[in-house]
Amino acid sequence: MASSSLTDALRETLALFEEAGVPRTTTEVADRLDLGRRSTYERLERLVDEGRLDTKIVGGNGRVWWRPPEDRDFAGPGWEGVAESLIDDVLDNADVGVFVLDPEFEVVWINEATERYFGVERERMVGRDTRTLVDECIAPVVEDSATFVDVVLSAYDDNTQTDRFECHVTPDDGSAERWLEHRSKPIESGAYAGGRIELYYDVTDRQREESAHRTDHKQFESLVDAVEEYAIFLLDPDGHVQTWNPGAAHIKGYDAEAIVGEHVSTFYTEADRTAGVPADNLAKAAEDGRTEDEGWRMCADGSRFWANVTTSAIRDDDGTLDGYVNVTRDMTGRREQERQLRRERDLTDRIVDTSPVGIMVLDSDGNHVRINERAKDVLGIPDSQTESYSPGDRTVYDADGALVSPDEHPAAWTLETGDPVFDWEAKVERPDGGHRWLSVNAAPVFDTNGDIERVITTGEDITRLKSQAQRLERQRDDLESELETIFERVDDGFFALNDDLRFTYANDHAVEFLERSPAELQGTYLWDALEKGPKAARALEEALETQQSTSFEAFYEHIGTWFEHHVYPSEEGLSVYFRDVTGRKERERRLEEYKTIVETVTDGVYAVDENYRFTVVNEGYTELVGYDRGELLGSHITTVVDEETLAVGEQRRKALIEGDDDTGSVELEIETAAGDRLTVESRYAVLPSRAEFEGTAGVVRDVTERKKRERQLEEYRRHFQTLIDNFPAGAVALVDQQLRYTTFAGTPEGGTDVTRADLEGALARDVLPPQIADIVIPRYEAALAGQRSEFEATIDGRSYQFHFVPVRDDDGDIFAATAMSQDITELKTRERELETRVRQQEVVTDLGQRALENRDLDALMTEAAELVAETLDNDYCKLLELDAGSEELLLRQGVGWDDGIVGEATVSVVEGDSQAAYTLASETPVRVEDLDTEPRFSGPDLLTSHDIRSGISTLIGPYDYPWGILGTHDTEPARFSDHDVNFVQSVANILASAIESHGHERELVQQRAELAALNNVNQVVQGIADAVIDQSTRDEIETTVCERFAAADSYSFAWIGDIDAATETVDLRTEAGVEGYLDDITITIDPDDARSKNPTGRAFYTGEVQTSQELSPDESSDRCHSAAAACDFRSSAAIPIVHESTTYGVLNVYAERPNAFEGRERDVVVQLGEIVGHAIAALERKRALLSDEVVELQFQIQNVFESLGIDGSETDPIYLEQTVPIADDDYIFFGRTTPGGIDTVEAMVEAIPFYESVTFRDHGDETLFELRVSEPPVLSTIASLGGSVPEAVIEDGDYHLTVHLSPSGDVREVIEKMHEVYPDVNLLKRRQRSIHDQDEPTVPELMTELTPRQRSALETAFHTGFFEWPRDTSGEGVASILDVAPPTFHQHLRKAERKVFESVLSSTTSACTARDER
Repeated sequence: MASSSLTDALRETLALFEEAGVPRTTTEVADRLDLGRRSTYERLERLVDEGRLDTKIVGGNGRVWWRPPEDRDFAGPGWEGVAESLIDDVLDNADVGVFVLDPEFEVVWINEATERYFGVERERMVGRDTRTLVDECIAPVVEDSATFVDVVLSAYDDNTQTDRFECHVTPDDGSAERWLEHRSKPIESGAYAGGRIELYYDVTDRQREESAHRTDHKQFESLVDAVEEYAIFLLDPDGHVQTWNPGAAHIKGYDAEAIVGEHVSTFYTEADRTAGVPADNLAKAAEDGRTEDEGWRMCADGSRFWANVTTSAIRDDDGTLDGYVNVTRDMTGRREQERQLRRERDLTDRIVDTSPVGIMVLDSDGNHVRINERAKDVLGIPDSQTESYSPGDRTVYDADGALVSPDEHPAAWTLETGDPVFDWEAKVERPDGGHRWLSVNAAPVFDTNGDIERVITTGEDITRLKSQAQRLERQRDDLESELETIFERVDDGFFALNDDLRFTYANDHAVEFLERSPAELQGTYLWDALEKGPKAARALEEALETQQSTSFEAFYEHIGTWFEHHVYPSEEGLSVYFRDVTGRKERERRLEEYKTIVETVTDGVYAVDENYRFTVVNEGYTELVGYDRGELLGSHITTVVDEETLAVGEQRRKALIEGDDDTGSVELEIETAAGDRLTVESRYAVLPSRAEFEGTAGVVRDVTERKKRERQLEEYRRHFQTLIDNFPAGAVALVDQQLRYTTFAGTPEGGTDVTRADLEGALARDVLPPQIADIVIPRYEAALAGQRSEFEATIDGRSYQFHFVPVRDDDGDIFAATAMSQDITELKTRERELETRVRQQEVVTDLGQRALENRDLDALMTEAAELVAETLDNDYCKLLELDAGSEELLLRQGVGWDDGIVGEATVSVVEGDSQAAYTLASETPVRVEDLDTEPRFSGPDLLTSHDIRSGISTLIGPYDYPWGILGTHDTEPARFSDHDVNFVQSVANILASAIESHGHERELVQQRAELAALNNVNQVVQGIADAVIDQSTRDEIETTVCERFAAADSYSFAWIGDIDAATETVDLRTEAGVEGYLDDITITIDPDDARSKNPTGRAFYTGEVQTSQELSPDESSDRCHSAAAACDFRSSAAIPIVHESTTYGVLNVYAERPNAFEGRERDVVVQLGEIVGHAIAALERKRALLSDEVVELQFQIQNVFESLGIDGSETDPIYLEQTVPIADDDYIFFGRTTPGGIDTVEAMVEAIPFYESVTFRDHGDETLFELRVSEPPVLSTIASLGGSVPEAVIEDGDYHLTVHLSPSGDVREVIEKMHEVYPDVNLLKRRQRSIHDQDEPTVPELMTELTPRQRSALETAFHTGFFEWPRDTSGEGVASILDVAPPTFHQHLRKAERKVFESVLSSTTSACTARDER
């Protein structure tokens, strides 16, 4: 049979059969649909009738169902429209170019994207051969068109393959440039089987991204390959080498083939690998993103180098670790250079300090920056005057005795001209009256700009040399005359003198020497031709007197020659011989100098022959080794060195002999006579010789202590470097005497952006910000002067602790200053916080003790306010007392407020912008940092009028029943810590305890009275609850309630009033304990009428209990109160008698006790109103159910869909057949309609506010539905009056509603409610009739025995098909509708079933018995 369109229910069922031919059982389908077996079976049969499913019987009575294979020709109704929509609306608008080819490869269809991609028109393409089109229309716009044509056409030759490739479309008039991915495959079935489909995807963006990525990658690789100073390579996540650049090969010596794939630990030393350093560095880089390390790294040849290594983690977009990038730089050369510079600096310092020459260093202003000890000794400068010494402090004369001004000193000349000065001699007057002759040199030191930075002057003490020179000059003349005689007596010179010392003879050498001819000399007095010398005169006189020969030597300075003289007396006179001995004298002098030097030098001097036997040792050497000179001379050198050292010495000696160097040096160990081993430095040279090698000579210096100091210095350097690299929360620095930073580590103080690189090498005055320089520079200067200092200072709002210490060399001289600083802001803050907390704790403790001792609450509050304000340094503190009745807070006590404020000012507790109101609504203290920017509230006049900006406020007493508020405030914005808040809360707790303790006795009395009243009211209420159950009318119930209250000890009288709808006034229904109470008193429920302001009126229109305390006869606004007060009644309660949304009246109860009907007593009377309301409602409902007479109201609402804005004019009828209450004012409407009415019902749920949700169930030709409503105004009113709705139907757009009410029910209320909700409603009929008039079924009396929940459970289960077989709805489904748990539903249902069965069985038994008796 032809298939028709399916209902939603059938479509839902058919959807379960996803695959054709797969069978399912009826049970499987029912479980998936959550339907009963019968309903499921009906649906499956209809699908078989529609031709959508096949079925067959299996087993005894089972059946399976399956979906038959689909017809591929899609000849079913409606497919043409679907296919057309699929092509026009989906494929044609897709961003993929589509070609559909038939078996002849002619174009059947192309979409709009194809036209756009290739610049073609669909009309010209469809029906044409694709081979021609590819060659003529498409290939011309494709780059490398020949290849494109070959690839595409080859697929047509073998139409079994799937193709995929990319092509580049070049820009043209009809197409834009783009990259396309071609995908094609044969069509294997359908109308175009044997044809082909070709798709073109636009991949232009992907191509551009890949191209950009490739370009970036090539640029990066080129950059990495071009860098040879750095080893840059990648590691995988496990640390294995992945790439290798030329710099890495250059530095580490590995080829890429040898190292790629190896672990990074290959580059570490064995010690580092054992210590796990490689793994630690990778882990730190993975955790922190980057790590930097310096240390030894290994090369391929086994050598090592000092490396700076940075390892950075590489992660993908999801944060997954992809590997690492490692950048290594060889720092060996720089490290060695730094060490060499330190050694040179230390050596320079030692040379300056130990130099026998005075040295003074001056800056560019001529001020000395350094003076060594020798200079201070020569110039007579005491240590106390070193810093203040100036060159002008000493009187200076030049070599000619002229006074020299300071501006003419060599240093001044060098500073002015830039030229050095050498060997400038001057005499300097010392303060002790003596003088020194100095030979002064001055030389400039230029900076990188060519400017003079320093001038170094040296002054050698030549006082002794000057004296010797003057003495020798005097002797010169005497020696010259003696030489004349000597020269004549020797081969080189001879002359003869008579007794009068006149020349008698002179040989040629003498004539030449005397520069006179023999004739001129003959008879000339010796001392006329030759200057008389003392030595010569004495020698001649001695020879003449003693007639004995004599000899002497003299130096003739005018010719620079030494002569040896021999004088021989004779009878004729004297014969004088002299010869030149200058060469010998020079050799003797040099030898003597050598001996003097060797003996005076403190270092050891030795000489050994070619056999290594000592030939010379000085005193310094004997003292060094501990042997006497005699023990060493001639002994072998192994006396002091071992064989190994001797072998090294032999190698060095050969290298010296065979090489070009004249000298060499070596460090070695020698053994002293005492057995001690010393480390010495030996500088040696080959002894000069005219023939064969004769030995070597050397100078030995004990460097044991120096080596020890070097080791100590290196250890100190490591410690110092470790300190500066790891200095916590601060900085450490070292400056030289010019206040130049040589070392800096850590973080500079304050908010400056100066870095370590900026500081090191720079002068402190030039680089430090003023706020730091003003603090540290004077301290540096003091440290360089020898003064240590330790202090605290504040920079840029943060606190720092400073330590400044002078740094001394081995001689105790200060050459630098070190400084350390630590940021102690947090520490100071914690100290202040701790002090504050201790103070706060002391205040809390003292205040707590006083609270125990002092019974005066106001005095305690005043003291508490003062202590809080003082402790927190706030301007104000207040205690606000809550007056719940007036909804205000009274400023009970406080400090800092304007005069007259305390005790008078109030703050509202209901205004939203009040901090006090906000505090009352908060369970925790409220802190305000700045009221001007506070978003939660703006603050009352009390705060704003005192310019308050910040503060803390907290409740005094429990959150549910606070006494008031404790608040502290300040006129400046402030941040309050948690400790401050806890302190205020602690004070509030003490005050709350004191207030509670102070009122304890009064509360105990009041509590006893309240407890007695509560017990009494519980007895009264329990009695009333028990009594009303037995009453059969509403009047009896109300009378019982009033009488029970009037008879109770705790209450005086009671009355119940109800509303007269016509006058909107309250009518008295019953009273007890008083008569005529409402005579001449009118109570209205109109809120605009002043007579409605009394408790009874408010209870009617608010639906809540209204209590009044301390009734007064003069309350003119409330005559009820006045009447009650006149009868000595102190408290009253107006209690609404309600059930669900219906108010049956107001119960008014009066008591002579003040403050009655509060707290738990109030809760009890509220429950009483509900109990009485429930009893009245149950009584009226029962009477209505059992009554044969009803008042029937028939309503009609025309065009109801139009009023709701729903298009439902052609909707099939909608029937609302049963209403079941489920909870409070929630109901379920069970109804039915046709499938065509489903959309209308759903639209009604959307349009009507109290319609919440709807569910549908397929039931053959009809659709059943369950409509959930909440607080429906009309239905709630009908239910409260015990009424029912036997019929409700929407047909032809009109809503027809029939209502049945008890004859005693308030019919007017229902009619008014209908008009209120539906203004266009028409009351078609109102009549009173018997429900048996038309044989209508009545509600069995047995139903009246069920509780509302039992009846709801039973009715809901029935209407949802729970009792069907198979069940339409499960128990869980019914429980879900009722909003209860499944066990609760089953419990209510079982009890209802039991009551129904008991009633039915009991009635059957009684009927049978009666029949038998007849």
